Amino acid sequence: MASPAPRPGGRGKKPRTSTAPETGRADEAGLGFWQVALYGVVALTLLRLAFLRVSPLEFDPAEASRWLWSRSLAWGYGGWGYGVWGRGAASPLPVWLTAVSTSFCGPGEACARAASPLLQAATAMLLGGAGVALGSWRLGAWSMLLYATLPGVALASIWLGAGSTLLFFWAASLYAFLRLRRGGGIGWAFLCGLVAGLGALSSEAMLLFPFAVALYLALSQQGRRTVTGTALAVIATLMALALAPNILWRFEHGAPLAAAVADGSFEPSRVADFLVWQFIIFGPIPLYFLLRQAIRGRRVPRADGAGSVLSADDRLLLLCLSLPVLLVFLLLSPLGHASTIAFSPGAEATAYVAAALLAAGMALDGPLFAWLKGSVAAQGLIGLALYGVIWITPQWHAAPRPLADAVARLSGWHALGQAVAAQRARELPPPKLLIDGQVPASLLLYYAQIPPDGYVQWASDPEQPAGKAPHLRPGDEGPFLLVGTREHDEKVSHFTEVQRLGDIIIPIFTGDLRRFYLDRLDRFKGPQP
Repeated sequence: MASPAPRPGGRGKKPRTSTAPETGRADEAGLGFWQVALYGVVALTLLRLAFLRVSPLEFDPAEASRWLWSRSLAWGYGGWGYGVWGRGAASPLPVWLTAVSTSFCGPGEACARAASPLLQAATAMLLGGAGVALGSWRLGAWSMLLYATLPGVALASIWLGAGSTLLFFWAASLYAFLRLRRGGGIGWAFLCGLVAGLGALSSEAMLLFPFAVALYLALSQQGRRTVTGTALAVIATLMALALAPNILWRFEHGAPLAAAVADGSFEPSRVADFLVWQFIIFGPIPLYFLLRQAIRGRRVPRADGAGSVLSADDRLLLLCLSLPVLLVFLLLSPLGHASTIAFSPGAEATAYVAAALLAAGMALDGPLFAWLKGSVAAQGLIGLALYGVIWITPQWHAAPRPLADAVARLSGWHALGQAVAAQRARELPPPKLLIDGQVPASLLLYYAQIPPDGYVQWASDPEQPAGKAPHLRPGDEGPFLLVGTREHDEKVSHFTEVQRLGDIIIPIFTGDLRRFYLDRLDRFKGPQP
């Protein structure tokens, strides 16, 4: 089938050049497979939503914190009381989305997590559109399938975090920029700036997107011809306007980044851990495709030559949006936890949005196509098998100990919350919960359904900024309820009256027992004995 002639640019003008073949070149078979891929993503998403309903995994402290924050809307979270919730400040948009999802179907774990698989599906569909924007229905279909079946996407779809929101807006920004690069008009610049700004409200890692685009424009003469300075100014302005309220909030409430990095330890061995995780997140075969193209640079190999799905400039753009991002996180990896204060956990997966397009484009017209198909099939089966293993682990007595321990860490908190709530309900008014760091505070507050005015913190942290969580003051009458893991806690000596209420014993499916001690405390004398 012959390719259509270039579309003329108007009377007396040269035909408009493009960085990729026209979108309409795909035949009916390509369009049909794109639709099949779309249905496949929808089916996979429905399976993930169904798994959330039967998942044995309870919240971890970070997820419970995000749900607790969602009870009130603000321009930022975590700067106050981050000694209680977990160090660092959280960007607001993922918390807002949690508030939306729980308002529809309730505060349960499945409802709170439901936004993650939906956003991951939308990200895959945006990649399907990006492949079409690059000129090939087949590229869009295989990019969609490759991304949707990634092991990292399977994991992110069952966890309440900022990563899914960030990846959606990163993909939306990439799609808008591709359309702008093809001469789509200033409207695409407005859309790119808007969604990039929303992405920055999801995670600071979104700020790497404009730097990656700037790198591409610095290296590509063709890119500089198609993307005007006016369009770039529009993108930068809208992104800054969207991010400004959160920046002001951070200045008002304090920024923990410098202190966290200063306190963090530098361990080069974490680099190896980071590299291993990339094989898990992106899969070995797609990662091989990415590294293979990185070695070649923008060069189009002779095997696909002029008929390549991706032009040399396409490859350069996708490389700039993937490799430098990975390099940033590779350099930050020795800092360990301190690096997650600057960027949300798992933010390095943003590199794999463009990398999925690049890997699919490399494989479509060459001998690697069979490897691409095998990778998609294997990844889809691995993700489903992972869910099955998680589901049966509490009843699987021969489960490997590392797997059992990982699932056990997200088990038993609901039972503890019910016991604490029952103890508080025995008194009117209910005693305030005393948070002292022995038990993850966010899990206690979520599972015991403690209202915002129903808890106090053991002592103030001088490093916390203004607006911190409520804390004990000398002379506070109480009563207070302390849930501890130590039978003899020296904190009780700071109260005039102490009453041991009993123990809470939570059996875990691994055979272990979690023991907690309940004390009723009255009349706080002060932090000093």
